[in-house]
Amino acid sequence: MRITVFGLTLSSSWGNGHATLWRGLCRALAKRGHEVSFFEKDVPYYREHRDQTDFPGVRWILYSEWNEIRETAKRILDHSDVGVVTSYCPDGRSAARLLLDSRAKFKTFYDLDTPITLSELANGKDIPYLPQNGLQDFDLVFSYTGGRALDDLKTKLHARSVIPLYGSVDPETHRPNDPVSHYRSALSYLGTYAEDRQDRLSELFLKPAQALSDHKFTLAGSQYPEDFPWAPNIFYFRHLPPSEHSAFFSSSRMTLNVTRKAMADSGYCPSGRLFEAAASGVPILSDDWEGLGEFFRPNQEILVARNTQDAIDILRTSDRQLARIAKAARERVFESHTADHRARDFEKALENPKRWGIIPAAGAGTRIQPLAFSKELLPVGSRLESGVERPRAVSEFLVERMIAGGAKKICFVLSPGKSDIFEYYCGTYGKAHLCYVVQPGPVGLCDAIFRALPLIAPDDLVMVGLPDTVWFPEDGFRKLDEATLSFLLFEVEQPQFFDTVITDEKRRVLEIEVKPLHPKSSRIWGAFQAPGSVLHALHALWEERGRRDEYFGTLVNAYLARGGVATGIPAGEVYVDVGTLHGYRKASELLATSKYNDSKSSDRIASTLSDPR
Repeated sequence: MRITVFGLTLSSSWGNGHATLWRGLCRALAKRGHEVSFFEKDVPYYREHRDQTDFPGVRWILYSEWNEIRETAKRILDHSDVGVVTSYCPDGRSAARLLLDSRAKFKTFYDLDTPITLSELANGKDIPYLPQNGLQDFDLVFSYTGGRALDDLKTKLHARSVIPLYGSVDPETHRPNDPVSHYRSALSYLGTYAEDRQDRLSELFLKPAQALSDHKFTLAGSQYPEDFPWAPNIFYFRHLPPSEHSAFFSSSRMTLNVTRKAMADSGYCPSGRLFEAAASGVPILSDDWEGLGEFFRPNQEILVARNTQDAIDILRTSDRQLARIAKAARERVFESHTADHRARDFEKALENPKRWGIIPAAGAGTRIQPLAFSKELLPVGSRLESGVERPRAVSEFLVERMIAGGAKKICFVLSPGKSDIFEYYCGTYGKAHLCYVVQPGPVGLCDAIFRALPLIAPDDLVMVGLPDTVWFPEDGFRKLDEATLSFLLFEVEQPQFFDTVITDEKRRVLEIEVKPLHPKSSRIWGAFQAPGSVLHALHALWEERGRRDEYFGTLVNAYLARGGVATGIPAGEVYVDVGTLHGYRKASELLATSKYNDSKSSDRIASTLSDPR
């Protein structure tokens, strides 16, 4: 894959945990055959403390101002498989806008500071590295933090799909070293100064140092204030480059891990230093936080202290027991927490589930008859083929939107006598393979959708839309949640003719009104997406209810009443039902406007589908 990253820094490990993580991850990705480009702004602080400029297998692009690099970044993104914007990227908002407007296949955000992001959001602060509308437009959000933070990113920042991508260690950089005399200590601590870490550092490091004044303690890290409460037996090293970390760890009898308050409160947020120390073969004393046991087993691979006395008691552990714990922790790192493991996690997250489109096209189209052909083939708008303008069937709009959403297979559900649709499309359209099933009689949308169910596996992702509609944006399916039943919502002037959707402030669907006389909402659903497992669950409920649900909305209401979850994403721009003469005229007028002139759009889509990238 071609991967393009807009990050905080790759070249300086001073005062941040980003650089070390990205160096290891980039190296691992490059070894696995991926091409990585990393954009870094030349920020004065990191320029003055740059400790690495050579990154084998990585294209490192250092720039001064966003405008000078924008066109280069756009060109690289347009030929990328994956684009990544990270937290604390100095030009994060501009980079996100460029990525979201690009032709990159996957548009992702990596929050390496999730608890801090959520804390700032809760305090009403502007977060300059996030788009103004949150994370809703990204295909996927990676989070350095797991646990409940994953749900918070969805509910508070509207991320559609969130996957944890934890810290890691590069075994080529961090391994056991011979002890270095000036680093020798009973307990070491490596970490940048942070005010919200100070209470725990005092409890687990400073107070034990005072109590054990005959023992040597070492501390390394930048940004410590002049009034820091040093003790005579604490030896300080202002900054250690990553190449020195292993020597520092290996020279101490034990090392301390202390988690920033926001991260400890959130849980499931292991520091990268935790993995570095374990890989270096040193026993680890850690503060306690939710989820720690997911990474290292307490008392077997790591020692946990909750107060000063705990820390003092642990420092008196026998050498034999400490050696056993250090060995177990190192083995755990190599089993689960190397940069190569995270590179594999990254790859797996980007492995598309098999994406299907289901197009119910069995309706008779009585509202727009008489026609000499199926209503789904009604010419609406035009396409450009090799510079020649040709008419386009209305159903092609939906087919192309499903392909833009990643569908590789599309199933038309036809009624007997609609073989002209098969003759028009045959077996392929662009890069999508097409198949057909028959609905023998006109018994409703639920029956039509479930006719295709034997083709759908539980881990597939399914898109459903109506083939006699024209709607924008073209990438609407990409905006939907992939983990739940998710509806694409549109504001319309006459919602009583459609199924309206009632949602709460978190975008969870509360109810679907089926063609209500007095609608409570002006938002209707125009398309939806669901995991195959959810579609199978809906089918089982439909069978249980005696197949009495003709409309999909009534079935969804029953699903919600059983505890099912659905989301409504108000990302639709415009929606036209072409199944009436009025709608046909309105669609023709819409496509004649410069904004929605679809002959140009169609030519662009066609070029995208045939692009050999």
